[in-house]
Amino acid sequence: MLGLKPFECIVIRNVAGRFATAATDITALDTLFHISQLVLLQHSNCGASHVTKGQVLDSIRAKRATITSDELAQIALRLPMVPNNDRELVEDLKAVKECTFIRKDLLDTVVGLYLDVDTGVVRIVSPDGSKI
Repeated sequence: MLGLKPFECIVIRNVAGRFATAATDITALDTLFHISQLVLLQHSNCGASHVTKGQVLDSIRAKRATITSDELAQIALRLPMVPNNDRELVEDLKAVKECTFIRKDLLDTVVGLYLDVDTGVVRIVSPDGSKI
């Protein structure tokens, strides 16, 4: 999709493609490989948009009878389920700019891409929400 060659990039995949859950991995990998470009890529029809936090928490409660309320609250804070990744990409681009533990010069390279899986069109999205 992006025309990359093998070994040209590091790909971090996570639930809903959210920056917050990938930030520490980015930091660690940057320490080892000195990353030169940061790209956040999210897409329409994401599986994480088809389930709610409540549904996930209910399933955890049903399958793990010993889980405490405090543990569930911690999980709820970390769950990235969202109804619309297009809007969440803008939120993540802003979060990148506010991150204090990733190199500033790397943060300044961030590009947001949004893939419409139905049309195959990839749009560049800026932190102010405008689409290019």
